[in-house]
Parts: sequence; C-alpha cells; structure tokens
Amino acid sequence: PFTHSAILMYDADANQQVTRDKYPELPHFMTGASDDLGFADVLFLSEANVYYPNQTHVHVLDNYFELFLFPPTGGLQSRTTFGIKRWAEPPNVNCPCPSLNLDSPCCGKVTDRSYNYPHVINLWFNAYRLCRIYP
Repeated sequence: PFTHSAILMYDADANQQVTRDKYPELPHFMTGASDDLGFADVLFLSEANVYYPNQTHVHVLDNYFELFLFPPTGGLQSRTTFGIKRWAEPPNVNCPCPSLNLDSPCCGKVTDRSYNYPHVINLWFNAYRLCRIYP
C-alpha cells in the first residue's frame, strides 16, 4: 500500500492503525501521515535515536525515509521540488484541489501546508546527526 513504512496514528481502543479505509469519517490530514498527528511519533523516534541508538529503530527510520517520505516516486516529499504534500494519498487520486474544500482528497498533493515543513526539516536534521555520529 501507499502508506507502507509510514508511521501512522494508532487507535488503542480498536487495536489498529488509523488509516483512511478504516476511518473514512476523519479529515484526510488525520489519516495521511502528516501534520503533528503524522510526524510527532517519527520525529520523536529520530531524536531519541540520536542519543540512544537502537538498530531496530534506525531500520524503521531508514524504511520511513526510503519507502514513504522520500522514495524515487510518489513520496510525501518531492524529489524535484522538495515540497511536502499535505498528506499521503493513494497514487490513483488525481484531481484538481478545490480552493473552498481543502480537506478534499484531491488536495493531498498540494505542498502549501507550512505546518508540515518544520517536522520534515527536523527529521532530516536528525537523520544527518544519526549518520554523522554513527557512520
């Protein structure tokens, strides 16, 4: 699936990840691995591993970067513009974003959500520190 290797919210009551197909009533940013809901856990994991490296956790982070955030095609961050999409959507969602309904599934590819950028910048900074400290 397109969210393979994404670190998504978890519903402890239902004992499952919060995904679009399981929670269609939620806004797209809540199930699309972005904003505070989607970046907080992976950002914490990356920062913690700078100080307390764990090979299993570093492998999870590596997969997150390589397969979800910055893969050759279809990632949350563009390899050409480095823009960060509003949220992850399946590759088959291809429609114009209506300006009056920014929660439309068509708006996932838009890169204007400024709240996403500090999280991703800090993820890259932590990845740099991990690689520098533990080559």
